[in-house]
Amino acid sequence: MILAGGEGRRLRPFLRDVHGTDRPKQFCAIIGTRSMLRHTVDRARWLIPEERTITVVTAGYRPFVAGDLVAEPPRILLEQPCNRDTAPGILLPLLVILQRDPEARVVLFPSDHFILEEGRFMTHVAEAAAAIGRVPDRVALLGIVPDRSAPGYGWIEAGVPLGSSPLLEVRRFWEKPDRGTARRLFTRGCLLNTFVLVASARLLWDVTRRRLPDLAGQFERMVEAWDGPDREAVLEAEYAAMRPANFSREVLEHEAGRLAVLPVRGVLWSDWGEPARVVETVRRIGATPWWVLAADRGEGHRDAWGYA
Repeated sequence: MILAGGEGRRLRPFLRDVHGTDRPKQFCAIIGTRSMLRHTVDRARWLIPEERTITVVTAGYRPFVAGDLVAEPPRILLEQPCNRDTAPGILLPLLVILQRDPEARVVLFPSDHFILEEGRFMTHVAEAAAAIGRVPDRVALLGIVPDRSAPGYGWIEAGVPLGSSPLLEVRRFWEKPDRGTARRLFTRGCLLNTFVLVASARLLWDVTRRRLPDLAGQFERMVEAWDGPDREAVLEAEYAAMRPANFSREVLEHEAGRLAVLPVRGVLWSDWGEPARVVETVRRIGATPWWVLAADRGEGHRDAWGYA
């Protein structure tokens, strides 16, 4: 499941400055020639066949997808009537998968993350998928071993190993703590939550339904109409009545006992949610797009771009 329905509001002014485009970040080639969505799709293909990959977008994004993935369009593209945050973006493809294969295991990939060592990262995804076979009652998250404190991210406080698997228990999930708390979590050896997860589709549904029963009920009604003539009308009506729901904050934070984490070492990863993170990453890898050179000369919107 590839999530590509976000609006990327915090990064859009930056993208207008440096690329002259007004579109969500996942459809932009911020550095290099491939968009963030293209990177995510290519990465997923290393492990998962195209016919078992679902990309979720929001209404109005089809032209971006068509232009971005013109050579190899997604086999399965689901379009939400509107963006209602990450929980609905997960539930829609999840129920489609459960209809097709109730025993399926799923992998969730956000499409707005930078990953430098992609092969190493995907090796960890495969390792987590194998481990879930031994501990099927857990949702496995991939947690980055950080080399510095990082406010604005989700953090995972890990516990003891789960049996003979490489997974660790999750003592607590911290969703975007303040700067001081983030420093303490870093000092205690906590992990950054990548939001890449592997789980039994049924377990992921059950965990979400327990925390968000009203939302789950809406999606059950959509699935009932899925193969009928009223599908689009039902989707429109349910999404119009739907409140936004954040999966990390409203589900993961309250389900530590159902979570596990696989530590990921030696991978430079960043959630490009704001300009400062993009600038920091680009400088760390030694890339020199024109806008970095311009900002280093004191030109452009330095302060807005996150330069010290």
